[in-house]
Amino acid sequence: MNIIEATTSGFTNIINFKGRASRSEFWWFYLVITILNIIVSFIPFVGAILSLALAIALLSMTVRRFHDVGLSGWWLFVSLAPFVIDRTDMASGKSNYLVLFGFMYAIKIYITKGENVENQYGADPLAA
Repeated sequence: MNIIEATTSGFTNIINFKGRASRSEFWWFYLVITILNIIVSFIPFVGAILSLALAIALLSMTVRRFHDVGLSGWWLFVSLAPFVIDRTDMASGKSNYLVLFGFMYAIKIYITKGENVENQYGADPLAA
């Protein structure tokens, strides 16, 4: 999937949390979202609203990426959980390691090849 197809797919499925997204679709869309967020950050009030819309689009793409490797989208919270753990324990540095673990877990999912067969979330996006 190229950057145009990934961007089109991402924005047409902006609130679609069902189905699967391939690695190329995810990473191309992530690149486009990052560039758009940089651009809209220079627009004071409207930029905040657009950033929220872009965050929702990226969230739905991320859930579909988790589906591609056979995981529920709820597993995304495993990578976010360290951010909500009691941060008063910062002196020991334990929280920093948990945040690093959550980040590494998410990256592992993002770079893992999707299942080659149809899974409970749909057909292989690369089979078409």
